[in-house]
This record gives sequence, structure tokens and C-alpha cells, in this order.
Amino acid sequence: MGCACKKDIPDYPGTEEWGPLLWKILHSLAEKVGSKSFDEERREWNRLLTLTTDILPCTVCKAHYKEVIKATPVTPVLKMTPAEARLFLQTWLWNLHNEINVGNGKPELPFVDLPTLYGETDIRDTYWRLEPVMKVAIVKSGVGYIAWQKWVASCKMLYSFY
Repeated sequence: MGCACKKDIPDYPGTEEWGPLLWKILHSLAEKVGSKSFDEERREWNRLLTLTTDILPCTVCKAHYKEVIKATPVTPVLKMTPAEARLFLQTWLWNLHNEINVGNGKPELPFVDLPTLYGETDIRDTYWRLEPVMKVAIVKSGVGYIAWQKWVASCKMLYSFY
């Protein structure tokens, strides 16, 4: 069904459309932790992972993420050294990703494969592929525009460190 402008709006995005792109951005950023502006970087990581709750288009995924972030908060990263924070964030995302993969009948991702899979990712390109999918979720009222803008700003801030 189209909107008032008579343009067709694609169907609401499924996890297969936004999930791999979101994982790619988060894992790729985690591979780069440890900038010269580390205090600000740590705060931004805490902010980004907290904001992620509000941009997940799937209500089941959103509820699960809220449970995970409550049970295993990311706030400890605020007091870690760069090396500790990098390992913490890589491991936190890896554990969550594998928990979701197993729950969906997919194979687990080996931790040792993270640098190969995500170390050289073009984060900007991945973002540009994620954005139109998220815009559909915004139009269909599954994701708030302001929440998305805050998440993007946080992502861009982290990206600027690297």
C-alpha cells in the first residue's frame, strides 16, 4: 500500500535485511577500539550499545536485547583500558551474536574469525546499505526517527575515532 505521495513503500524489513548489516557495523567498530580519544570513545560505546535497543525493528529482537543489556551491562567499559575495552566489546557482541545464531538454528561464529570477517569492513558502505532498510522501518513506525538519528550520530562519532 502506498503513502499519500503515491509511492509504494516496501514491506516492513525482516531481520535478514537489517541484521547482517547491523552486526557488520557493530563488530567492525569493535575491531578498532583504542583510539587516542579513549575516554570519549568509551562513553560513546556505552551510548551506542544502549541506543541500539531503540533502533531494532523487530519487537522480539528489541525485547531480547533489552534483557541482555540489563543482564550483562556495557557500563564496565567506562573503566577499562583500551585493550580491556576492545576485548570486552568484541566478546560482548560475539556472545550476543552467537546466542542469537544458536536460537535461530544458525552456526556459531568462531571468535578467532572476527578480525578476518570484520577487521577491514567498509563501515560507510555498510551504513549506506542499512540506511534505506531502516528508513522503511521508520516509515512503518517500527523505529523512531529520533532514535535512529541518535544511533547514527553515535556510530559516526565512533567511526571518526578510527
